[in-house]
Amino acid sequence: MSQEVNERTPSTMDSTPDPTRKTGPSRSLDAKLARIAELIAGIQAHAEPLEKRGIDAAFITQFSAAYQALVDAHNARLACKARMMEKTEEIRAKLSQIQRTYSDARAQVKRIFPKSTWREFGITDQRL
Repeated sequence: MSQEVNERTPSTMDSTPDPTRKTGPSRSLDAKLARIAELIAGIQAHAEPLEKRGIDAAFITQFSAAYQALVDAHNARLACKARMMEKTEEIRAKLSQIQRTYSDARAQVKRIFPKSTWREFGITDQRL
């Protein structure tokens, strides 16, 4: 097991953490997209030596297209999330107003009608 760990760690045993690497599986999608864009830019800038390793123009085009599709999907998700947050706020405001109206109406029913008829209005007032 320790042999596997040693094989995976870099040969330099520098104890300072790498600020670009985050430990654990939770990396933000924005950070991943930024790293992918940086890699694509680097590949495009140094395409000639990479062709010998199979990274040709077709690969770069396909990789860039897949990246752009991911960016478009991410942006669509963010827009959807923003719309959802707006609707959530709208619902909270309407619910708050309805709760105030409900409370006022309930209080009026309790003042006007005897306790025996409250059930008709959905008022049980049972202590638990």
